[in-house]
Amino acid sequence: MKAVLSSQRPCYTSEYNTWEETCMSKNTGRFLWEVKQQTSFSNIKTVKVSIRYCPGIFSKLVGVLTLNNFDIFNAISYRQDDKTSHIFNVRAIPGQVLDDKGFVRAENQLEAVLSGKLDLSLLVHTKMPVPRIFNSGELLQTPHEVIVRNEIDLTFSTIEVHTYDFPGVLFRISDALFRSGFYVWTAKISTKGNRVYDVFYVKDFKDQQIKSPEQVAAVKTAIKKALSI
Repeated sequence: MKAVLSSQRPCYTSEYNTWEETCMSKNTGRFLWEVKQQTSFSNIKTVKVSIRYCPGIFSKLVGVLTLNNFDIFNAISYRQDDKTSHIFNVRAIPGQVLDDKGFVRAENQLEAVLSGKLDLSLLVHTKMPVPRIFNSGELLQTPHEVIVRNEIDLTFSTIEVHTYDFPGVLFRISDALFRSGFYVWTAKISTKGNRVYDVFYVKDFKDQQIKSPEQVAAVKTAIKKALSI
């Protein structure tokens, strides 16, 4: 799966702004960033990041990797108290090779994002707009599908997103979840042809599942909007 966004920024809940400020105050650019190649012959690398918890940290990590043209095909996040660990398996986008300088840029950009010096969402939307053909409706014979479930896990809600694969799609979804008031614990990413089938295990900022019909409707709308602007 690849990474991309649009110059028009969506509007989200006012609660998002409070959590964004909390994230910046908790993280002052101090984190552990490690990149390892799986095998000497592999075109796959693993990025591991340990950092203090704040809502939205998952989407920020996805964003800086996205900006540097890394294809994220697996992602897991863990949280214990105020500490979090994140593991991303990445590869080069088709037609390119893995660039170690890109990992250095991504690490530096993460520090800038956490210190409030870089507007990640605006940068990704500007650099990577949704392909026009998607907005024209020519490919959307099968529309974006968002399914929210609470019966799969007793602790988390699961959000399944079925849509077309294009650069930035994972960032768009995870950023929409964050701005809607949810944090991602685990993401299971699958691509089949030109379609993605992603599953996110999430809670709201109060550690609760998505239960009210209003919450379900709002998060579905936010994700679909993020995938189309």
